[in-house]
Amino acid sequence: MAQADWQDLSGTTLGSSDVPRGVSAAFTLAHAHAGTYCYVMRSATSTSGFAGKYCDVADFAPFTPGTRKGGSIRCLMKRYASGGNYAPVIGLLRGTDPSTAEGYMIGLSAASSYQVVVKKGAPASGLSASGSDILLASDAAFTDVGDAASVWFHLRMDVLVNPHGEVVINASENDVQTIGLAAGGGTEVWSSITGMEQFIDDPAGVFSGSTPHTGNFYAFFGMYTSAAGSIALFDHIEVYRQTSP
Repeated sequence: MAQADWQDLSGTTLGSSDVPRGVSAAFTLAHAHAGTYCYVMRSATSTSGFAGKYCDVADFAPFTPGTRKGGSIRCLMKRYASGGNYAPVIGLLRGTDPSTAEGYMIGLSAASSYQVVVKKGAPASGLSASGSDILLASDAAFTDVGDAASVWFHLRMDVLVNPHGEVVINASENDVQTIGLAAGGGTEVWSSITGMEQFIDDPAGVFSGSTPHTGNFYAFFGMYTSAAGSIALFDHIEVYRQTSP
């Protein structure tokens, strides 16, 4: 996908003056085959909120065909700055306003010692590993930040909508430093994340606390922030839509 395939999230979101963003060749990438550029976001405000983009490609805005279909999103991401006031996030959202639209998302939690987490809710409400809206969280916690290849996480989240109305969520990661990227001639190996077993959002919402989100998804990426100086990087974003069942 190209930069033109992504549009700024709309509505009550942090704009480009609040969170300057764009492609850059100034940063160390995750792998030799990652390309030349990554996408950087830096918060210039202490206002809490979310800044990001959604996929605006035909059949992906929102996903088609019809309702009761999900998809998959994969991305390289990293927390570049120290501090616990921000979180890079990717996911599937039922709308384009991150304050009001809800969905499923995976990211690096807003904490100095951060975890990989999967959340059900609105991106602008934050990403705390201890939040009531967290569905899955990694056992491991991380503190590495900065401009090093080893700090990148290659994360994947599959949101699979079954015909009877339940949603199956799988979270996995690829060890990009060891295995590489398929785009560079390698073979990505997606492995389960310790502590993040498969989550099934049942039709009654017993385990998540609310009924499942079953369609009209937009793929998105971005950064939750509540402090100036937050910096998140993204690269190699891939989006797939579910076509069956």
